[in-house]
Amino acid sequence: MEDYEQIRILIKKFLKYLGLDEASSCVYSTLVVAGRKLTVDEIAKMTSYSIARVYSSLNKLIENGLVEKHKEDGTVKYSSNLNFVDLFEIRRRVIMENYLKPLMEISGKYNYNKHMEELQRYAKNMYEYFQYLNKKVEEYKR
Repeated sequence: MEDYEQIRILIKKFLKYLGLDEASSCVYSTLVVAGRKLTVDEIAKMTSYSIARVYSSLNKLIENGLVEKHKEDGTVKYSSNLNFVDLFEIRRRVIMENYLKPLMEISGKYNYNKHMEELQRYAKNMYEYFQYLNKKVEEYKR
């Protein structure tokens, strides 16, 4: 398998893991590997998605800060932003606030159950680790 194809597949899997859908992950990885600005028609041909699906995916990617829109000589083109840190940070914060924090609070009500104590301890450790990562990301951005 060609290196570019392996890179495209790995990026696509990574973004799917972070919560993006199949088409958005495919569109983004295609832009990364292309290494240049592409039109919607070019992206559609390269991904085999419909133009409507490509537009939908591009909008999601722009919202997540992964794609930039450019106008050149009356033509709209798109390019990838290689900063995964922001997307990862958003997903990490969602995990912290929507899952780990409530899990710690609810499982703490069942201290008499050894299994629940272990669950609470695990959720707390993960929450603290994500807080540490948040701090490191802030340092990285400076």
